[in-house]
Amino acid sequence: MNIGSLNVSLTKAVSFAITIFIIAALFLFLKKTFYGRAIRAVAQDRNASLLMGIPVNQVFQVTFGIGAAIVGVASCLLMPIFYVYPTVGMNFVLISFVVAVLGGLGDIRGALVGGLLIGVIESASGYYVSPGLKEAFCFVIFFLVLIFKPAGMLSSRNKDLVVE
Repeated sequence: MNIGSLNVSLTKAVSFAITIFIIAALFLFLKKTFYGRAIRAVAQDRNASLLMGIPVNQVFQVTFGIGAAIVGVASCLLMPIFYVYPTVGMNFVLISFVVAVLGGLGDIRGALVGGLLIGVIESASGYYVSPGLKEAFCFVIFFLVLIFKPAGMLSSRNKDLVVE
């Protein structure tokens, strides 16, 4: 698919659009629904949530189900792009950790920004420098963020886990 002078893979563009939709839906779910608020409350303090009448075990089950569903959708989106073999997910574990820490643990907006930043850094460094060094550039950015803003790029220490 050509967009101006850019050549974009249709599979990757559709995967990106679906991913953005799922991130927005998850963000709205966590902000606007009872279970979303319950998940954030249990993450902040399990015992206090239990005392407030939140069904903690049920929240754990819903959270596990949401996580499993998101992993299923992600694997379906990645299957047309990558070869499928038993350990294909291991390629993404370290980069996923870097993205989560860059954005700030527990912050969906930060994870989105961190993921986009890592994607751009990997693409640019792989194209302009060397494909073998693209992970090294990601980890340099990772270490710089850990040194100068350890709570994450978009996090402030006071609003980390505040349930609204």
